[in-house]
Amino acid sequence: TWIFGLLANPTTVHDQLNNLREVVPAEAWQLIDQRLTTLTSKSASFSLAGIFSLLVAIYSARAAASSMMGALNVVYGIAENRGFIKTNAIAILFTVLAIVILLLAVGVLVVAPILFNFVGLNSFASEIIRYARWPALAARWPPACRCSPPPGSCRASAAR
Repeated sequence: TWIFGLLANPTTVHDQLNNLREVVPAEAWQLIDQRLTTLTSKSASFSLAGIFSLLVAIYSARAAASSMMGALNVVYGIAENRGFIKTNAIAILFTVLAIVILLLAVGVLVVAPILFNFVGLNSFASEIIRYARWPALAARWPPACRCSPPPGSCRASAAR
């Protein structure tokens, strides 16, 4: 919430969430509106507590990536042969890549409407994005499901 309050413009947030007002019950909208107003009205400044919270979140994400690596080793029946430093370096790399992908996704969501508006395709592009995102996601999903396990793993021999 610290980063959201630091970056968000209250009027922009309320303008973007006006569509939500039509869908959600009135009581829920009041709670959402009240919480967003609280988040965006606080003074936006870097604080020691905010920076510490961000570092703890990144450390926790690194620990989750490390745990995922260990779990995948167990699933595929592979013994961990990397050292402590190499394992943590790979976990940090996974964490940084996840943060970069998240920032790119948010950037596309923010930059695409501005770019379409600049070119003059605002209403047309928004309709295309609204209706094409789900088929695009469905078309992308099957290749991810067809991934085969590595040769020699217990899942590869069970699939035969």
